[in-house]
Amino acid sequence: MSLISILDQAMPGLSGTDLAQEIMAIRPDIPVIIYTGYLGSLNEEKTRSIGVKALLVKPLEHARFACELRRVLDESASDLAAASDNLNCHQYSRFTQST
Repeated sequence: MSLISILDQAMPGLSGTDLAQEIMAIRPDIPVIIYTGYLGSLNEEKTRSIGVKALLVKPLEHARFACELRRVLDESASDLAAASDNLNCHQYSRFTQST
C-alpha cells in the first residue's frame, strides 16, 4: 500500500509547508505534495529544499494531476527499493564478515 500526503498551503492555523515538515519528521517514508491556489512566497526550489516532492498550482487539469501523483509515487517506491537493497547488502556484508 502506498501512502502520500497532499496538502494545501493555506490552511487555518498551519501552513502546508509547516505541516509537511512535521509529517516528514515523523514519517520520512511518506512523500508530500503541496497542491495550492495560493503560492505566496512558495516556489519549487523552496519546497524541494524541505523535502516536498511536488508543488502543484490550482487549477490543474486532472490528467496533469494524475501524472504528477504517479511520478511521485514511482519515485517514492524507487527510493524505498534502493534503501531496502542497501540494507540487505549491509546485513549480508556483516553476516559474511562474522563467519
